[in-house]
Amino acid sequence: MLPKAILFDLDDTILIEDAASRRAWEETCQAYAEKTGLCKSEELLKRIRESSEWFWNDPVRRREATASFYRARVTYVKRALRGFGCDDEQTAHEIVIAFTALKDSLIGFLPRAEETIRSIAGRGFRLALLTNGDAKVQRDKVIRFGLLHYFPVCLIEGELGYGKPDSRVFQTALDRLGVPADGAWMVGDLLETDITGAQNLGIFTVWCDYSRKGLPADTKIVPDRTINDISELMKLVDTKGS
Repeated sequence: MLPKAILFDLDDTILIEDAASRRAWEETCQAYAEKTGLCKSEELLKRIRESSEWFWNDPVRRREATASFYRARVTYVKRALRGFGCDDEQTAHEIVIAFTALKDSLIGFLPRAEETIRSIAGRGFRLALLTNGDAKVQRDKVIRFGLLHYFPVCLIEGELGYGKPDSRVFQTALDRLGVPADGAWMVGDLLETDITGAQNLGIFTVWCDYSRKGLPADTKIVPDRTINDISELMKLVDTKGS
């Protein structure tokens, strides 16, 4: 049966995120390793990645970071630089500013994402966008790429004070769209946040496995459907409607 509403994740479901971040860190580390002479670029990149994992793996730090990704990045870059005997906060700020600008320039729609969203919206489905992260960063992306034209409901973790997989996010979306859980689909790339969070409310889930790696061997999370390209969503809609 066709849904009345479809909920979408943003990063790495509609917009390029991880690939933009990886490339931006690689190029930023290359530039600042040469500028500072502290280490080789690959060493700086390794330390920043390790420090980033240290930062984001802590639930408390992660929650606090939704208020400002910039401050979060400065925190873990400073920690990485201290590993090379550098405690210069200005350098940390310069690195984060350079990274942020470069990453922003690399973000864009994933292949066929905009066309698919346009087609889905044109079919009359009620749409909502659910994204975790910094309020300003995420809102800026939503505005920059004209997503409010397609998504009358846009819920951002940094604005709400809570994010996926919290059931309140999904319930708020359903309430604002005026549909029950069994009348909605959730489309997203992260099993732990997008899929589990939606399934806890009984929402039909579509997992975006764009890398085609399949489900991790140790996962207990089983999405209702898996797609390898966002354009496959139209085929799924047509199948369910026939």
